[in-house]
Amino acid sequence: MPLTLFRKFLLLVLLPLAGSCSTPLPTQRDFSETLNMFEELRVQYQVPYSRMGFQSSPLFAFAKGKSQIIIDEAFSEGLSEPALRYVFVHELVHLKYDDPRRGYNLLKQIHQANARDTELMNNAFMTLLGAYGEDPEFKTFLNEVESRANDYAAEHLMARGENPCVAIAEIEQYTGARFRFGMEHLCN
Repeated sequence: MPLTLFRKFLLLVLLPLAGSCSTPLPTQRDFSETLNMFEELRVQYQVPYSRMGFQSSPLFAFAKGKSQIIIDEAFSEGLSEPALRYVFVHELVHLKYDDPRRGYNLLKQIHQANARDTELMNNAFMTLLGAYGEDPEFKTFLNEVESRANDYAAEHLMARGENPCVAIAEIEQYTGARFRFGMEHLCN
């Protein structure tokens, strides 16, 4: 199934991917281990109170609002520990820098400058994204925040002696998508 612009954006924001490396088989972990890993990373990256929710979702993982990260249940269970750490760090960095709110505000500004329909202004992020996701200013913002989140996640794994390219390849294999925000130099 081809990816629509909307799905490409969601994958782009949520799980930027890069490189082609070998992928280890995921290990089964206890749910409490996943929660402990998330909390350890939240504290390490100095993200104020954050909630992690698990649900069935075609979006895999995403930061929402000021304090929430949503992870697809199967996605979180199917990834190895390094790949899951990569996802958690990536999403926590989005919360740390308030990227969801900043992206939403930017889309609202773009709408104000380009549209006469003020009713759309009060709609959800996804509605505005569908209308303005290809705007050059928004794409520049997206590239910056995704590159930053990937840098943090890659540095985290390297500090642990783990190869971020392997984690990225695993995520890429799982999602079927490929994005290289800021990781081209590392995972080519």
